[in-house]
Amino acid sequence: IQADYIIVSNRMLEPSVTAYENFILNNYETNIQTTFVDDIYDEFGYGYLTPESIREFLKYAYNYWQSPKPSYLTIIGDATYDYKDYLVDVPSPRKKIIVPSYGNPVSDVWFTTWDTTQVDIQQMFVGRIPANNNEEVYHYLDKHQTYINRGFDEWNKKFLFFSGGNPNLVSELNQIKQANDVVLNSIIEPSPVGGSGIHFYKTIDPPTNYGPFTFEEIQDGIDEGGLFISYIGHSGTRTWDNGITDVDNLENAYNDRLPLVTDNGCSTGKFAEPDVDAFGELFINQDERGQAIIYVGNTSLGYTSTAFRMPEVFYNRLIANPSESVGKTHYLAKMDNFNQHGFGTVNRLYNYTNILLGDPIIKFATPEKPNFVVKPEFIRILESVLTENDDSANFELIVTNMGRADIDSVNILVTGYHSDSTLSNVQLNLSSPLFKDTINIVIPIFGLVGEHTLRVEMDPDNLVDEISKDDNLASINFLVSSTNLRPVEAENFYTSSRSIITLLNPTIQSEENPDNIEFAISTNDSFINPIVQIKGLDSLATRVALNGLNPQQRYYWHTRLNSEQFEWSSTYSFYNENEYSWFLNSSFKAKDITENQVNFDSTSNSWFISLINNELKLTSSGANDGEFGSIQYNGEEILPNTFYWGIATAELDTVTLVPSNEKYFVGLSIDENADSLINYIGSLAIGTPLIMVISSDAAQTVLGYNGGTPVRQAIETLGSVYIDSVRYRDSWCMIGIKGASTGGVLESFSRRFNGTASIDTSKELLADTGFIQLPRIKNSVNWQSVFKSDSIAAGSILDYYVRGIKSDNVIDTLGTISFTGDSADISFINAKVYPQIDFIVNFTANSSFDSPKFYSLGVNFVPLPELGTNYQVVSSTADTVTIGEDVGLSFYVYNVGESTADSFNVKVEIINDDNSRNTIFEQIVDSLGSEQRKHFEVNYNTSSGAGAKTFVIDIDSDKQITELYEDNNFYTVPFFIKQDTTSPTLKISFDGNDILDGDYISPKPEIKIEMSDESLIPITDTSAVTIFLNDEPVYYANNQTTLSIEFNEENPKAVVTYTPELEDGEYILKAFGQNSLGNIADSSGLEKHFLVSNEAKLLYVYNYPNPTSGETYFTFKLTQIPDEMKIKIYTIAGRLIKDINIPAMDLSYDFNKIYWDGRDEDGDIIANGVYLYKVILTAGDKTEDVIQKLAIVR
Repeated sequence: IQADYIIVSNRMLEPSVTAYENFILNNYETNIQTTFVDDIYDEFGYGYLTPESIREFLKYAYNYWQSPKPSYLTIIGDATYDYKDYLVDVPSPRKKIIVPSYGNPVSDVWFTTWDTTQVDIQQMFVGRIPANNNEEVYHYLDKHQTYINRGFDEWNKKFLFFSGGNPNLVSELNQIKQANDVVLNSIIEPSPVGGSGIHFYKTIDPPTNYGPFTFEEIQDGIDEGGLFISYIGHSGTRTWDNGITDVDNLENAYNDRLPLVTDNGCSTGKFAEPDVDAFGELFINQDERGQAIIYVGNTSLGYTSTAFRMPEVFYNRLIANPSESVGKTHYLAKMDNFNQHGFGTVNRLYNYTNILLGDPIIKFATPEKPNFVVKPEFIRILESVLTENDDSANFELIVTNMGRADIDSVNILVTGYHSDSTLSNVQLNLSSPLFKDTINIVIPIFGLVGEHTLRVEMDPDNLVDEISKDDNLASINFLVSSTNLRPVEAENFYTSSRSIITLLNPTIQSEENPDNIEFAISTNDSFINPIVQIKGLDSLATRVALNGLNPQQRYYWHTRLNSEQFEWSSTYSFYNENEYSWFLNSSFKAKDITENQVNFDSTSNSWFISLINNELKLTSSGANDGEFGSIQYNGEEILPNTFYWGIATAELDTVTLVPSNEKYFVGLSIDENADSLINYIGSLAIGTPLIMVISSDAAQTVLGYNGGTPVRQAIETLGSVYIDSVRYRDSWCMIGIKGASTGGVLESFSRRFNGTASIDTSKELLADTGFIQLPRIKNSVNWQSVFKSDSIAAGSILDYYVRGIKSDNVIDTLGTISFTGDSADISFINAKVYPQIDFIVNFTANSSFDSPKFYSLGVNFVPLPELGTNYQVVSSTADTVTIGEDVGLSFYVYNVGESTADSFNVKVEIINDDNSRNTIFEQIVDSLGSEQRKHFEVNYNTSSGAGAKTFVIDIDSDKQITELYEDNNFYTVPFFIKQDTTSPTLKISFDGNDILDGDYISPKPEIKIEMSDESLIPITDTSAVTIFLNDEPVYYANNQTTLSIEFNEENPKAVVTYTPELEDGEYILKAFGQNSLGNIADSSGLEKHFLVSNEAKLLYVYNYPNPTSGETYFTFKLTQIPDEMKIKIYTIAGRLIKDINIPAMDLSYDFNKIYWDGRDEDGDIIANGVYLYKVILTAGDKTEDVIQKLAIVR
């Protein structure tokens, strides 16, 4: 057998132990051997239940099983040292010995301590899961699985410290606090942990258990939890001296935050007590509220020496070696204690009785690598409102390392986006934070209205080996609003006559915003002598009427809010003629037009085909001067190959200078080449131009080395002067003409080594074709028609081509437009596919080179809708409310565009102070026509939490509608939710009555605890009211037959009805109340002290006033409601003068008060004197009476 990990348990736990064994096998690289105590007793203890037999078994396994030797021992099962059930005062049922421990105080370490020659040192890492049944094993299995599967977050860097002590010993309090401070300040906060700890410690002035913290701070610290909880102070089996008396006192608010807990004081590890369950057991697996994954505590008394120093020794080793198991760390810390402080009795006792409850193989969940994390809530914008007038937006970023803090620096990439464009991209190199650090970020936003995105990426180049890269990236959106006017115009220049200009009002209102606008229009773009209008703002959009304008005149206009501090808008323009959506004529911007062989004539205000200049260039380079031949027409090479040995030729059009019919006379067969060239020249008609260019050498391939050759003579018929002089590797080119006189043609010749020979010539002529490309036309939802104005000479042609431009800028040619007269329909073009179009006008001259003329083009289309909202049409019911109250949001959505917006979404979100968002309203608007509006009312209940919040109105959140401006589709309304600090109140009644402390109540009372709360947050949690009877908690889950709770919308918000059956005795009922906001009714609770007696007794019989002038009250206490109750009044001589019978229904438990009017049975007022009265109680077979005196004095 070979095993690294041994489980010792009992067969009664076999199902759960088997499951646990499989879990360890699947999650840890270890061999496991499970052995049950029955087999161990039989093999090593003669069948008797003895701890010695377990020790002998383990010693045998360690010495005789195959290597490597076992390292881990996990005992699964609870124990008691009361082997023979001698103790009487123990709970029922009695605690069983599932797996025994050794001694009293008990020690599981003893099982593996075999070498005791010098000092007792354990040979294995030991832990115990103190389970009494399978359910408790499964419970710990679930916790273990949660612990190892849990990811890393800020909890893995948080730690809790509790320091107690004797409040009468200042020095002791200081020593204890200092011991925990050393761990916090020297181990947790510095590198490599870089953690954050909260230290709750006792104080004397004022007297507190937790130090200078508010209740909320204490509760928040406990709710958040810590990776470990270090307690130093006095303790008992089930208590710490700082008021921690139950596991739920340390219960955090998360199901997966399972701490390691240490207490080096007295007894909280005493799992084997027969009459009480120790803290350690409860924290590990015997109480569902116990969250500890491991509990390290003493089964014996603790001593100040080890209690004060061992936390530093243990945690220093635990943190320094995160790859080690907790069991190994626990063992090595004890060895460190021996080595540093000797082998004295206290250290030996500590070695044996400081035990580990839980599984020793677990590794402490402190990160072994860095883990840089960024989340949206770590990014906070510092300005409440941003506008396009702001230069930048400022942010605060919490740089967070939720892992090990053992590297020097980290890179952070900060990117700002707007409308899919990158505005800034900055990489920062920062000192790596130990845990959290804060930096400021600045993003440029000037002039950029609309929604922006800030993106933050930690370690963008993957230079750091981290636990996870999944949390290195986060982004937030923020809004830059407009405070200026903006025109609702589909086109800013190529527009025809306008009668009304629509201006979008500012989205938000600044303090300086005036209520009027200034509109200036002029016939020049310098706005010399403009016409100015001042007009009040309309709702959302303002409309300016244009009157008295001259026809066929270009106008320029701009606008601003009526104040010098506001900038003028961009300049817009229109040509006051016709009524087209888009119009181009002679008033155009040259940079907007692409012309090819077409010119604009300002005299005729038209475009026509232009003159062109054709260029021809010949170059010849002999082998020693470049070795190439070239024929270029308008810069384009005509020859397919410019490197050849011989002569290249091309025929020439003398009108256009266009070369054609290229031929090569090349190769080493000089005779063939010469004959071919002679024949070719001979075939040419008289007057035919021929280009000839030598490359490399023509002497050895075509011409021959000497002059006068037949081929040279043939070339001379083309007018050549130099051909007979061309020799080996000379450069030569010519434009010859068949039959030309010698020297009458263009020719160039250069000797070898003297450079190239070249000819440059050009010719100007009228082009026969050309085109112009017109500016793009955009912002349409429906293309309608096109109108042209042109003049076409006979035989000339103007073709109008339309092109569609898609959203991704892909251009498709859609064909030639067919005009009927001067107009054509273009509704066949789908504006959703092609939101932009442009036109290309092709010109073709006739045979006489007369050009057609183009004057203007107009296009009609349906412009985009323009949805929006702004400060003028948005309101909220309050900017500050108390949590639980409603906040109303009212707003209009307008369409101030010229077309209908169909099917768009309107959404309202809440932005929380951590940048998270919640959608609280969403509605589809089927249709909103031009110049229409729609009203929305949204009501938001603030029960979800206090703090700064923001309404975000988001129009067309799915981006289904194309608009000129998207930024006015957003609007934010900030508001603040105040925390309600009003405390609830509690009232306790017994059978419908209030009682005083010390009163008797029924053994079967109906106890009602009513909690009233003025908060608006409903109470729905059954733990809102908690009850303790004689300091024992009364849980709802375990007492559903005697405990019920009712929730109401009105006060009392929660009513708990408790109907226990009580035995005789004294009782203390304590109730605590907490509303949904965490406000507590009374931190000390509401207490009622009462008595219960199942025997009817008559107590404390008196009357008052006594003496009396007539009327009096008889008072007494009852422990039970009797069957019969009488009061008889006698004269001093013994004559009965009054008999009062009291029905049981008029009696109460405890105090009763019975009125007597001082008259006898006949109704007469009795005389002055002393009288006797007897109070008689009858209950079943028992009768009890009490006789007292009363005096009448008038």
